[in-house]
Amino acid sequence: MSTSATSDPATDSATDQLERVVIEIAGHVQAVGFRYYACVAARKHSVVGWVRNDTEGTVSVMAEGPRERLEAFVEVLSKGPAAADVEDVDVRWESASGRFSRFTVEQY
Repeated sequence: MSTSATSDPATDSATDQLERVVIEIAGHVQAVGFRYYACVAARKHSVVGWVRNDTEGTVSVMAEGPRERLEAFVEVLSKGPAAADVEDVDVRWESASGRFSRFTVEQY
């Protein structure tokens, strides 16, 4: 799967200060279209970074953009696609690196 969303938050008028959010989503979140769902949400909210399935059965996400957009992105991912059953969402905020230019599906 190589779905990606492109965006340039550095040139976006809503960009004040970029931040990074690291998210780990647990529950029935693999084999339900979660990575594709995350890519669509990233495009909608104009954030960049990556999503991947982890060996523990969780989905991990690292995204960068303006805080307001990231908060909306986290809220969407907390619900997940219709086939998912999200049980827990761990969210950690960090300083943005600015190294992402698009949103991609990564492999572990």
